[in-house]
Amino acid sequence: MKKIILVLTAFMYFSALLSGQSFMDEEFFSTKEASYEDLLKGFSASDNSLERMKIKMEAAEISSEQSTIKNGVSVNLSSGNGKLSFTDTGTDVSLTPSATVTIPDLNNLAVTASMPSEIKEDGFAVKGTDVKVSADIITGNSENRKITNLETARSLQNARDNLSKQERGVEGDFLSAIQGIYDKASTLMQNRETYLDKLVEFDEVVVNGYSKTSSKYRIAQIEKDSAYNDCEITYRELKNLLSDFSAKCGYEVDYLVTSVPNVELLDFSSFDINNFTQISQALYNQELGELKRAANKQWTLSGNVKYSQAKQDNVVSQSIGTGLETSWGGLGLGLDLSVPLSEQGNTSLGFNISINPFGWKTQKLTKQNGVLDARLEQLDVEDAYEKYSSSKRSYENQAETLKWESELLNEQITYYKEVRDEMSRAYKSGIINKTEYIKADNQYMKAYINLLKNRIKKIQYNIEVQKLFIEQ
Repeated sequence: MKKIILVLTAFMYFSALLSGQSFMDEEFFSTKEASYEDLLKGFSASDNSLERMKIKMEAAEISSEQSTIKNGVSVNLSSGNGKLSFTDTGTDVSLTPSATVTIPDLNNLAVTASMPSEIKEDGFAVKGTDVKVSADIITGNSENRKITNLETARSLQNARDNLSKQERGVEGDFLSAIQGIYDKASTLMQNRETYLDKLVEFDEVVVNGYSKTSSKYRIAQIEKDSAYNDCEITYRELKNLLSDFSAKCGYEVDYLVTSVPNVELLDFSSFDINNFTQISQALYNQELGELKRAANKQWTLSGNVKYSQAKQDNVVSQSIGTGLETSWGGLGLGLDLSVPLSEQGNTSLGFNISINPFGWKTQKLTKQNGVLDARLEQLDVEDAYEKYSSSKRSYENQAETLKWESELLNEQITYYKEVRDEMSRAYKSGIINKTEYIKADNQYMKAYINLLKNRIKKIQYNIEVQKLFIEQ
């Protein structure tokens, strides 16, 4: 009879210890939680790095537009150098208005027309007309324009890709924050179980009648109090994490987020291999290098054709001319032929010659260096394809593991839920005590958290795979 009284007394004492303890009575899950999308949106809004990336992308779009204008058809109108002359009879005005149209895509074709003119008291008079047409024949200007366009397009592509990666990076940070909360909650649940075990051990010491001054009693009490403190510390840390998370999301979050979507894993093979970041960059570097080497011409040639008309003392003179400029290694040569179309004037031939003694040697060394650069670029391309293959194997193995883990956790959660529901009914019927029910509930919650963590891993896996490829 005495032993039964001691057991009942211990049970009442044990129940009293459990009641009123926040970490024991905590409701970890809520049926009225904010959606995953709303929490992520709030979390992203507090990230300034994302806003910086958006600004950089807008700047890249402006630069791209500027480059398009610069490398497109251009028109330039000019008044030329005007002059005002103050004479006894009045004011004379002389100027040489001109217009130039340049079409880069047509071998840098440029047409320039100018008309020296005067304005006097007797009216407006055109003193002549000059028209000049020039174009590249063999130069590196076409390749240089392609280089500029390629670099501009790449800068814009990189800006867009960096913005996309930053958005995924923010979601990754968001998921890491949730995972940190899950980990802390799991630790709390483990500490709760330890505390419950220590309560049972302490209860046995009390039931067995050990004196409060005995070492057995004191050790059991110290272990119980230590387990309690561990629970209290972990509980406070969990609350602090939830508070920080709430501040970043703009929502009051005092529960474990369960709205994490269960996504399908991305198929690594479904992405275009040439969009793999390292391959794309290596191919870009190779293309850019080839253009730069092509732009470095050993022989260049450009030409022009011009027509001139001049009027002086009511005598009109006309002439046509042509010019060529060429360079090869260290040798430069220019020729300019002018032929009159009227009786006045003489045919003339102008020329210039320049020699750089080290020009050929410099060209040879540049060509040799270009061969080495081309080989290095090819090695980078080969390394990039090898990196793709190793990444593909690694991520496909990760995907298989995540799928297996997901199936296992779904089976476990079903089992632990059934056990928890049975223990709940038994507890309400008075068949078992609160300790046994809390332990069963703990096991279910730990399994549920592991299932949610698996969902996070799958989203993080998708984010990592997407970040390996250029955004299209």
